[in-house]
Amino acid sequence: PGFSRAMDEYSKALVGVARAVLRAMAIALQVEPRRMDPLLAHAHLSFVGLLHYPRYSPVNSNSAALGTHEHVDANVITLLRQHDLNGLQVAHIDGSWEDIIPEPEMLIVNVGMFMQVLSNDIFR
Repeated sequence: PGFSRAMDEYSKALVGVARAVLRAMAIALQVEPRRMDPLLAHAHLSFVGLLHYPRYSPVNSNSAALGTHEHVDANVITLLRQHDLNGLQVAHIDGSWEDIIPEPEMLIVNVGMFMQVLSNDIFR
């Protein structure tokens, strides 16, 4: 019961953060900030997923390292916590990649394909 309650509270807090991020993006797109609110209006439009990737050690691994292939999230935005694990990269428009160095309490916002379409490629 305690875990379920904690996850429910965490999920609600993340929806609040997502709402603030989407309103800031709306301002950047020069539309009314609450214009993005319907994207979070239904519970089934947002979810919390807990993923754990084991630490990667190049000394003890082969080419079949754990992780995900380069991809674009299909949603509006994704909020990520890296904790102290390296491995996340972002692609620049020129095709180069940059490592995201984890910092304590940092929350990463990934722009999804749906936001890319909504913003007419302003956000990618």
